[in-house]
Amino acid sequence: MECIELDPSFKPFPCSKLYVQKHTNVTILYADVVNYTHMTTQLPVRTLVDVLHELFVKFDEASKEFNVLRIKFLGDCYYCVSGVPVRNKYHAKSCVNLGLRMIKDIRDVRMSRDLNIDMRIGIHSGSIISGVIGACKWQYDIWSKDVIIANKMESTGEAGKVHVTMQTLELLDGEYIFEEGTPQAKEDPILVKHNIQTFLIVPQPGYDDGPPGPSSRMSSGVKRKTIKKERSLVTRNFMQNSMEQFREIMKLTNVEMAYELERMPIGRFQFNKLFSSYKTYMQEPSHTSAPARTVENGPRCSEEDTNRLDNMSPFFMCFENKRWELSYLQEPDLMLKYSVLMSFIVFVCILLIQILNDASGIYFWLLNGLSGTLLLAFIPITWFKKVWDVYTPYSIDDLLRVRKPQSRVMRIFYDFSNDIMSNFVIRTVIYLITIGLLVVCSLMYLIECNYDLLEQTSTTSVSPPVSDNLTSLFQENQTSLDPMAKNFCTNPWSVTQCLTLAIGMAFLFLRIHFLLKAAVGLLIFFFYCWAIFDELYYYFDSSASMNPGLDPKVSHLMLILFIVIIFHWIDRQSEYIARTDYNWKQQLLKQKEEAEVTKQTNKILVENILPTHVAEIYINRQLKNEFYNEEYENVAVMFATITNMEINTDISVENEKSVLKVLNEIICDFDERLQYFDGYLKVEKIKVAGWTYMAACGLDPGRCDSSSSLSGYRSVSGMTRTSLMTNGRRSLNPRTSLEVAHKASTSTRSNSSSSRHSNNVTIVMAEFALELMRVLRDFSNENFKQTSPGLLRVGISHGKVMAGVVGSSKPLYDIWGNAVNMASRMDSTGRPGRIQVTKASAEVLQSYGYQCDYRGEIFVKGRGKIPTYFLKIGSDLKFLKKASCDKAGNGHVPTEHITTKL
Repeated sequence: MECIELDPSFKPFPCSKLYVQKHTNVTILYADVVNYTHMTTQLPVRTLVDVLHELFVKFDEASKEFNVLRIKFLGDCYYCVSGVPVRNKYHAKSCVNLGLRMIKDIRDVRMSRDLNIDMRIGIHSGSIISGVIGACKWQYDIWSKDVIIANKMESTGEAGKVHVTMQTLELLDGEYIFEEGTPQAKEDPILVKHNIQTFLIVPQPGYDDGPPGPSSRMSSGVKRKTIKKERSLVTRNFMQNSMEQFREIMKLTNVEMAYELERMPIGRFQFNKLFSSYKTYMQEPSHTSAPARTVENGPRCSEEDTNRLDNMSPFFMCFENKRWELSYLQEPDLMLKYSVLMSFIVFVCILLIQILNDASGIYFWLLNGLSGTLLLAFIPITWFKKVWDVYTPYSIDDLLRVRKPQSRVMRIFYDFSNDIMSNFVIRTVIYLITIGLLVVCSLMYLIECNYDLLEQTSTTSVSPPVSDNLTSLFQENQTSLDPMAKNFCTNPWSVTQCLTLAIGMAFLFLRIHFLLKAAVGLLIFFFYCWAIFDELYYYFDSSASMNPGLDPKVSHLMLILFIVIIFHWIDRQSEYIARTDYNWKQQLLKQKEEAEVTKQTNKILVENILPTHVAEIYINRQLKNEFYNEEYENVAVMFATITNMEINTDISVENEKSVLKVLNEIICDFDERLQYFDGYLKVEKIKVAGWTYMAACGLDPGRCDSSSSLSGYRSVSGMTRTSLMTNGRRSLNPRTSLEVAHKASTSTRSNSSSSRHSNNVTIVMAEFALELMRVLRDFSNENFKQTSPGLLRVGISHGKVMAGVVGSSKPLYDIWGNAVNMASRMDSTGRPGRIQVTKASAEVLQSYGYQCDYRGEIFVKGRGKIPTYFLKIGSDLKFLKKASCDKAGNGHVPTEHITTKL
């Protein structure tokens, strides 16, 4: 859409957005039901709307078939355009075929329902501006002089025929039989002004109403022959086409399989991809088939890769998104308590292994005692919440929530036990302390053995210098030391086995970063390597070997190395699964949030198109093609047309956008005043048609005189009105919306506070019409320097109406009934700056003290001559009221004929 700024010729005011777009080479179709006005006076409202719904459903289906976009309904008027939003080469033929189909459909309905109805259709080709205007109750619409011409083509057309202009006829390639246009078209001022020549296309028996194309008018014999030939060709080439499709599927399958194998984390090793993220890795083609696959399925593969391994390095297994990495590390470790318990069990196993190998000494028992006490202390810290939740009854207030401890000390202990699972720092500290204690306890056997060996050799040695050097002692007195070594250090493999258990425990913790666990494993390996080959080499020289031909020290070292590698590989796979699961979870949460935002956006948009209670029904019940309707016994309907504005007299191509800017500003002001209108009854905006603003009062499903087509539906009256004000201005001059609202509220209460809070729909509608007249007066005075500012021509009528949503697509809320038709006629036959009402509405207004001037009888299409009245309005745009409430002496409206239905 194009955002058009306001024309600089106007007085400066804040920017107001206008979401419109211009389209050329389109065709506009207007269709109107002939004899509809007479039907509104003869048929019940329910029957009338049923007929319209049946017709509009047929028209919607035909519009889809002929690639024509339906715009909206205007009572019995149905208008659409071809060539929007997707260009259509045959836009003129599409509209003509649709018009012929409409004539056929309405004649079928006329025969089935025995009604005297027909279609009058006008078509014109040119350019349009499409979009939305106003601040609430948006409806997609089209504007331009070509739209006005198409409308005039319909009103001056002939029933049962398609009325087209020369511009449209030139695009039909002579495929239709036509005749001269109607005499009314030759006399219409707008058609004469634009030098429009018109023609009538008459439906022919057996005409081809299929989708338009280059050969849409070929004879039926040629068609049958062509179809038979095509079927024969399809049958002959069926096997060949099937084999080609099979080969193509197999080729794509092989490419997909190769791609998936390459994506696996255990796939072939590529050093240049080692430190790059999976996203970058997948974007770089690694073999010849990758470019072809990227061209064919690039968007899908990119989306899948993002969903599976977003920003994750294949080697370090870290998210490139730092926020995701921190969030992942803060994920709670529900298995921490089991890891701590397993650590104590491993400690007990290590202690038993060393005791079985005759380990003893004060340092040995002291260190193991301290380690066991500390490891045992971790158990109640991590298990307290679990034990409390299992053995404590549920809360009385909430059966799904466990009752927390009442004691302050117990509560602190409970919260700490709960927080420790989600705190990465505390988990890491517990992990490092636990593994450090297990490793020290495993190596304590070596330390104690070394200490006892040194003490024994120092007491039995004769030469003090030799005793100070343990290495020389082993070299010179190897025979005398062997029995001593057997007494104190008989099994070096017990140390390696204890260290193996400690290493396994180091990789057992889950929510510890796997690189930290790998670093701990390598640190233990290198420390043990230093102990074996440097510090305590003499201890392992006499050890047994797994392989008779292998050095015992190498055997110990290989076992520790393999244990570290195996546990790291398993932990790496677990980490990969956990991070992938977390990534999917994050993507799911993101999609859920986006779906929720989309749902709320759709709800706001639907509520900005339909009334709130109707939008709620469509959202909750997901109504699609069902006919939803509401019947009301008494609803006031208003048609207000903006007149007497110089810019409205000539809608040319050059200034049509400027006209739309002004119209958008005025409609936005009307919508804003509707938003702050503080009536007892809600006024509902129905639609905007050209320069006419349509509204109604009394469309509340909670009223006692209303009924809905959904018997199970109940609505609460007085629900909050929601509307969007994003593309409308608050004011043209630099004043705030609150000031506007305050001014509206103040003027409203000071004018007629007693009648404003009336529960009569006609009174409320008249008051709102007067508010709009004030808004238009302020707008004209602020922005146009002319002696005759814009005036509002208003028509009001009340009575029984039916509201609902008709058609099979793009739901539009509308109202039907004699009151609607009469309100439209009151507007079209009215005068600028006046409010014209019917006799029944005048009786209601006069019963509340409003003064009405009898205008006389005017001709109304379909009704003949009827009496009408003008509401008296002062120069300050306030209603003139009678001083006395006694209406018996009124010349036109006796008291006994006054009716005030709610």
